[in-house]
Amino acid sequence: NVGVAVDELGARGLASLTAGVVSAAPSAELDALASSASDDARRAVASCLLGSGFNPDPWAFARAAELFVLAGAFDEADAAVSSALKAGGDPQVSAEIASRWFDVVAPIGGAGGLELRVKAAQRSLFLGEAADAQRWCESAATLDPNNATISLLMGRALIQLGDLVAARVCLAKAEANAAAGDAELAARVAAERAEVSYLGGELEEAAGHAMRAADIAVTPRTRLAARGTLGKILLARGSWELADEHFAEDALAASSTGEITAELRARLNRAIALLSKGRLDEARTLLDRVLADGTRLREERARAYALSNLGLVAYRQHDYGAALQYWEQTVNFPQALRGRLATALTIGNLADLRLRLGLVDHAEHAIAFGKKLLSGSAPPRCSALFKWVSAQIALARGNTDLARREVESALVDAQASGERDYLESAHIVAARVALEDGDLARVGLALDHAEQIAKSPRAQAEIAIIRAAHLRAMGQPALDSANEALQVARKSGEEDLLSEIHSLLATLHRDAGDVLAAQAHCCRAIAVRDQVAGGLPPDIRAAFLAKPEIVALSRLQSSLAHETDAEEEAPRTQRVVARSESNPAREMVGDDPAIRSLAIAIKKVAKSNSTVLIRGESGTGKELVADALHRASDRAAGPLVSVNCAALVETLLLSELFGHEKGAFTGASARRRGRFEMAEGGTLFLDEIGDISPRTQVALLRVLQEKTFERVGGTAPIRANVRVVCATHRDLRAMVERGEFREDLYYRLRGITLEVPALRARLGDLPKIADHLLARIGVERNEEPKQLSSDALELFSRHRWPGNIRELENVLRAVSLFADGNVITATDVIDNVDDLRAIAQAGPGPTSQGPISLRSASLPPPSVREPVSSASSVDAEDDEGEGLLPEDEANATAVAYAQVRQGAVSLSDIKRQIERDCIARALAETKGNITRAAALLGMKRPRLSQLVKQYSLSAASSEGNS
Repeated sequence: NVGVAVDELGARGLASLTAGVVSAAPSAELDALASSASDDARRAVASCLLGSGFNPDPWAFARAAELFVLAGAFDEADAAVSSALKAGGDPQVSAEIASRWFDVVAPIGGAGGLELRVKAAQRSLFLGEAADAQRWCESAATLDPNNATISLLMGRALIQLGDLVAARVCLAKAEANAAAGDAELAARVAAERAEVSYLGGELEEAAGHAMRAADIAVTPRTRLAARGTLGKILLARGSWELADEHFAEDALAASSTGEITAELRARLNRAIALLSKGRLDEARTLLDRVLADGTRLREERARAYALSNLGLVAYRQHDYGAALQYWEQTVNFPQALRGRLATALTIGNLADLRLRLGLVDHAEHAIAFGKKLLSGSAPPRCSALFKWVSAQIALARGNTDLARREVESALVDAQASGERDYLESAHIVAARVALEDGDLARVGLALDHAEQIAKSPRAQAEIAIIRAAHLRAMGQPALDSANEALQVARKSGEEDLLSEIHSLLATLHRDAGDVLAAQAHCCRAIAVRDQVAGGLPPDIRAAFLAKPEIVALSRLQSSLAHETDAEEEAPRTQRVVARSESNPAREMVGDDPAIRSLAIAIKKVAKSNSTVLIRGESGTGKELVADALHRASDRAAGPLVSVNCAALVETLLLSELFGHEKGAFTGASARRRGRFEMAEGGTLFLDEIGDISPRTQVALLRVLQEKTFERVGGTAPIRANVRVVCATHRDLRAMVERGEFREDLYYRLRGITLEVPALRARLGDLPKIADHLLARIGVERNEEPKQLSSDALELFSRHRWPGNIRELENVLRAVSLFADGNVITATDVIDNVDDLRAIAQAGPGPTSQGPISLRSASLPPPSVREPVSSASSVDAEDDEGEGLLPEDEANATAVAYAQVRQGAVSLSDIKRQIERDCIARALAETKGNITRAAALLGMKRPRLSQLVKQYSLSAASSEGNS
């Protein structure tokens, strides 16, 4: 036959086929050769394409199907296109093959054409491609309008598409046109009508149809399908015990009749009944058995749904790492999940869980894959889910404009889909976005909409928490509301919400001056955080601990640990501090030349009233420098007022700094003094000045220039007798070049600049700093201060301390709590601090040579940020370039390998971070000129431009002046 084919089609045609030149658009020459050949030749070449000796790609199978159709071999053609769709790993390829197959079959009439259409519709339903199935049924109906089987298939397609009204019409037509003696077809129609009624919430009608289908069914498969609906009705009614017994009977019946698929489905449904009763361990055991049997029997659908439900069990047991693994495995069975729609929904849920665990990039990739999977034809429920998650991703990245657009679109799609869960979730995210924007009126409106439809415990808890935060943002009493939210959150059992409400309560109590209550709630939030983090793999744990809200919680813990007094005049998120020389609880310690120079500079600068800018990495003690400046100044008798500019949105920060008049905005029920007024005659410390908005920059510049300001909503100028001290870890000069910070304000602030060295740049001071911190910890705990052993100090000296002194203090607090006796040994450190354990496992590095007092050499500029340790509660920063490279290349390799070996970070992540930092440095050096930066980096300009967009870096829009 192959010889005949070569003779008739010609050597060139067959050579082209066997060489793999089979694409979505075959050559005209090949089509011409095929059309002129005999049926035997077409069958021969099609068989060659399907043979193992030739290209087995999906397009080869699709081309073989076309040749079989031309030869009139319809059964072989249908089998070939089925193989093509199974071989198409790329969803887009499968969609193109299905579309092309429809074009091939559309001109074919008669019984053969009808059979091809019916088989294609059945295959599309099996794969979950309901829209394709509907198109095939419509095409088949043109050949036989009153065919009951076609009407039944159309009804099933419409059920999957969610159009229950049209599905009822089609199933009624199928019932009317079914042959009088065809009991099996009548039973199948009744089973589908039961499903429609069940989905529509008409449980009594659904039960009637299902019982009729079970009574008249000829095959065990149809009878078990009808009983499956009866079991689901029991679940919907909350009859867990009856549902458990019902599905147990179905499993036995299916086993006795050899219906393997039905047996596995019944056991899966029984596990769901156990899960609904809260018997999670039993459900997990049963699902594990279904997964094992499904794997052994190659029942992919059973495996997929077992994995999906195992993920749900793990999630309810707060085993988020396992839940993530189960759901990621589920996505590997797209066809078993009934195609693109169900797979896309699973991907959306997976993206949501990834986002909750801090895997923002992974969540974004999952959403992108889901959108590609649907090829631009996402139904409203999928679209609502994707946009809801996308809004949360944008919010996590701080892009509230994009988050607002995504959530508004999600609301439209959720309304169209009629999915109440998606609608309530979209309103909640809308409230969070508005709260982040400081649009308090929009927050209240979104919460009102969400409250009207919220039914799930999680949604109710989330609304209560945001409601309390909303009251606080408006300056109204929020403690009672927050306590009510705590009770609702406890009922929901959602750990992330418990952590959030305890954090909010800690902040509210601190605002009210009750530091002990604030510390108690902060400890509970930390306990929830540690419980979640402890159940995660190392790489996911690092991402979870780096979430902005988790970092903020660590900062709150550190702040409360240091707080010894709080003025009644500071009822909000910051505090007013009036320190004196008699309170040495927090002071700069060390003999390093950089510290001695800083101390001398402080004494010189303190006597003037000039604005001072303090620069240094997070955790270096910039607030201590501000404190020292104030105490050494002529304003020491006045107050020192601190404001963390990064902690408040623009509208709240303006009110916080300048105060407001009664009625200035919603919730402004009385006049309120701002921090400038509170600091009258003293010092105002503005921490994280690089994070203020352009509008706040203008207002601050005016105060610095004119020494006057007005309250928000007021017109009367108020004189400001205040010395302003600012601090930042950001590169303000680079921000000016990027247009993110006003140049005139920058030059106003940088008149006097004090640099605070990083801890790793003065390791010789580490013993003194550690002793000072341990002494303070001992006083706080009313116990004898502990000391570090020499081996512990040696281990400390090999750490890079990305979190600086704050990280050191957190480590000492954790280790001293668990250490036995008054001496902290290296063993105590290794047992309780992950990062230092990894360094110990990596062995001694170059920095461990020589006395500790000599190891304070200067280091290269910032580049690679080290991972955050769960034990040390290090503050992570969003700014690029935190952390420093080790002192030499060998030690850099040792530290990197230790982190990779520990599982805290992957090698690819390290490579991406280094690539991003190098590009950022090159752009900074060339002032955003991509062409010159590409030359510096030794790469092509188009590739660099692509990477700049990928890493969201800033480059000059025009290079004409470079």
